[in-house]
Amino acid sequence: MDTRENITPEFVVIGAGGFLGSALVRTLVEMGHAVAGTYRKHQVDAPGIALVGDLEDEIYCRRIAETPGTLIYAAAFKKNISVHTAEPFTTFVENVSPLLKLLKALEKSPPRPLIYASSILIGSHEVDAKLHDGYVDGKTAGEMAVVCFRNQYAWPVAILRIASIYGPGNDVNPKTANVVPALITRVAQSEGRVDCWGSGQRRVQFSYIDDAVRALLHVAMNPSDIPYCSVGNEESISIDGLVMDIASQLGKDVEIVHDLSKPDKETALFHFTNPVQPEVSVHDGVARTIAWMKQNGYVE
Repeated sequence: MDTRENITPEFVVIGAGGFLGSALVRTLVEMGHAVAGTYRKHQVDAPGIALVGDLEDEIYCRRIAETPGTLIYAAAFKKNISVHTAEPFTTFVENVSPLLKLLKALEKSPPRPLIYASSILIGSHEVDAKLHDGYVDGKTAGEMAVVCFRNQYAWPVAILRIASIYGPGNDVNPKTANVVPALITRVAQSEGRVDCWGSGQRRVQFSYIDDAVRALLHVAMNPSDIPYCSVGNEESISIDGLVMDIASQLGKDVEIVHDLSKPDKETALFHFTNPVQPEVSVHDGVARTIAWMKQNGYVE
């Protein structure tokens, strides 16, 4: 444990080096809370207490179990659907195994609040033996594990199923990035033509990073009030509409070319039970993401 700050954590963020986890730690510290975060690699600028190690290591998991504070499990192996379906078993194991190791280490610990960040897509996708999303299945198994742990050891547990999160800090690697940063990059690099799979009419919903953090922290600070909720923006936008909004904000004149030979998912919209209402519209969230990508040299 990094003891550079002699504090007793109020919160322990699992997966503090990731997109969601780093935003949680940063916000908690800014709010004045004592926080510990788990990291796979040492980070010099990590705020609060940094617990460095691998969740596959049982000794490391016991160190986390001995660290006081509400647990927020934000760790995930999260790429994009092409990775999740091309490597479903790897994706599944990477999401389930670390959680099981941590829960095993927590068996003898006194009960304390445990918040689990899950996916809104659970239960919404059809089972297909040839094409399966290992991330969604991994989060499904994760929810089952957390509920079984709660039932056996009487821990206060809350599960949040969150819509696809995007915003500053998101993965921008073209091979692994989610739809918003991937489309921003594609439109920015286009020369008048943007290729899209399917008809472009499928409507999607998102959760902007700041809104997802606010929802998670509200539940973490009131764990007995909301044992389960779904988080996201009710606003929906078509893929074509998202491309055109991005193009407009980038000052680009583009033509969308649809490849109808590629798979085109049907629209599946959700009604969210947000513990706090989202504040950032898709248009504004895209604008903030573009500004961050420009500032960091990802797009011009």
